[in-house]
Amino acid sequence: MWLRIASLEDREEAIKIASRLREIGARVEIRDWIDWEVDEIHAVRGRMSELKSRGLNLEEWEKRIEVIREILKKGIKREEFEEEFVKRMYPELESIEDLQEFADKLMNLRTAMREIETFLAINNIKIGESSDVPEDPELVLEVEEGKGRGMIKVSFYPVTDVYVDVLSVLGADFEKTAAEFEDIVLASVLEIIGEIVSEVEEHGKMDLESLSKLSSGMIEGGEWDFVIDCSEIFENIIRSLEKAGIFRVSGNFVRLRE
Repeated sequence: MWLRIASLEDREEAIKIASRLREIGARVEIRDWIDWEVDEIHAVRGRMSELKSRGLNLEEWEKRIEVIREILKKGIKREEFEEEFVKRMYPELESIEDLQEFADKLMNLRTAMREIETFLAINNIKIGESSDVPEDPELVLEVEEGKGRGMIKVSFYPVTDVYVDVLSVLGADFEKTAAEFEDIVLASVLEIIGEIVSEVEEHGKMDLESLSKLSSGMIEGGEWDFVIDCSEIFENIIRSLEKAGIFRVSGNFVRLRE
């Protein structure tokens, strides 16, 4: 039974997660795909000088363009651009301790990077090549409805998913790994599967309706209690255990396969 542990835009982080899971014997797959976002906005487009003359506030864009010029002078490679831009443009991110504030900043940052990509495209700026920002570059600025043209913006970005075969780590010692989010998720579903298998072992034969009641439960932890709900995937669990040769399903009853 394959469980998606993570879905990340940072492929290197996805590889690290996969490596940690393989250390406990997990069978892991990494799958790359492309996602997209479609936004309907109202925007104005024009040269900086033109937009300034219309009274639009371009202070933020002036800072962004200054940073982009600095990066271009250093000859930063395309794959290093975003990290370098964020480090120079938003140094305060490193000192934020409040989780909610950090999450909000990341959401704003994602929007900002989409705007930067649009800026690079319309000004034909190639990061990592001998490009420069024009003296009077073009901008696309989002404005209130009625103050600009309607615009449909389609943004594509890469995503890396990490999948783990849950049955490949039945009985794994999660205490040997860091208390990462993916470990908690995997340990949770394994707890439910373990309960289901143990119940069938104890009784020798169980009806599916009674067994399904074990698909949800609570685990008491040191600092946190975990409420786990696998009721929506109960049938997937049973099919996977049958396919793995652990269960034999006959009608509405389950037995251990001898």
